[in-house]
Amino acid sequence: MNWKTPAQILLSILGIFVSLEATARLYYFGLDGFNFRKMNSFGAIGRSGLVQSEDPDISYELRPNLDTYTNLKRFTTNSQGFHDREYSLVKPPLTFRVAVVGASFVMGAGVELEEMFHSVLEERLNHEKQGMTYEFINMGVGGYSPWQSLAVLKKKALAYEPDLILFAPNPSEYKTARESPRAGTPRRIAPMHPIFESYFTMLVKLRLKAWLNQSKAKGEAAGRVDMEKFHKHVNEIFSELGEIQRKTTIPICVVFLGHRGRSLYLVKELEAPARRHGLALIDTSEPFARAGFPDNCAHPFDCHPNARAHRIFADVIYDFLMRHHLLEGREKRTNRGL
Repeated sequence: MNWKTPAQILLSILGIFVSLEATARLYYFGLDGFNFRKMNSFGAIGRSGLVQSEDPDISYELRPNLDTYTNLKRFTTNSQGFHDREYSLVKPPLTFRVAVVGASFVMGAGVELEEMFHSVLEERLNHEKQGMTYEFINMGVGGYSPWQSLAVLKKKALAYEPDLILFAPNPSEYKTARESPRAGTPRRIAPMHPIFESYFTMLVKLRLKAWLNQSKAKGEAAGRVDMEKFHKHVNEIFSELGEIQRKTTIPICVVFLGHRGRSLYLVKELEAPARRHGLALIDTSEPFARAGFPDNCAHPFDCHPNARAHRIFADVIYDFLMRHHLLEGREKRTNRGL
């Protein structure tokens, strides 16, 4: 037996795999698929090197003055650790200020800063020139539970003297909200290196999983949610939001950023508790009810909303805020009896 034959076979198999991997990366990411810095921007926020631990109630925060990448897109933070441009703590005259809190959908994983829904809203309103300057301050951080977003609202958002608060946790996070508002201190985890992962293998796994799930009932995902715990968490969170709204007289809108059919059933579970605690509920899910996976996701391996989805979010939120006169100053709202 020729000893070279097994080696040649192994080299041939390796060559085929490398070719398939290179093809997959080129197809889905272009030349970025071979960029060490950009491909290493994938992965969990706790392993990203973008965060620091400062406040035990919030657990972790974005590091200030970053200029890097996340999910292939450029990612910067201001001096306060917000993925946004710089804003003064004191609100300028003739300025209507909106604080936006939430998790990765608000933070903007997978989209550029100017593509994010809060940026689109800010640009649109300032372009319309209604005698006010509008500021939408993005305080979202990937991986936050609703409790962490609530802590950010109390400890950071209110200090910026907002005229309106958009509270927008990721839809799935309501299912896993912590029992306690204290998020705890995260474990220090060594960073991952996604550049070394096989995206061809990952794609095969995704296709296989989708094929295996085709025979399952559509409502099965809903059945796995502990609805008793879900309702408990929602009521506790909304109760605190309602109390903040009463004490500060700042309107708080709960925003359901639904862009995938799998989580859209959850919005119905938020309607009654929102009414009970006097909160406005903005549901962005209607335009996405029949949309496919690729239409609204940043890329096949991560379904954070893409720029198209963020534009739809902005349109729905804009229509709601205008229809309910929530973009007017407090004096105008008082005169209207709102």
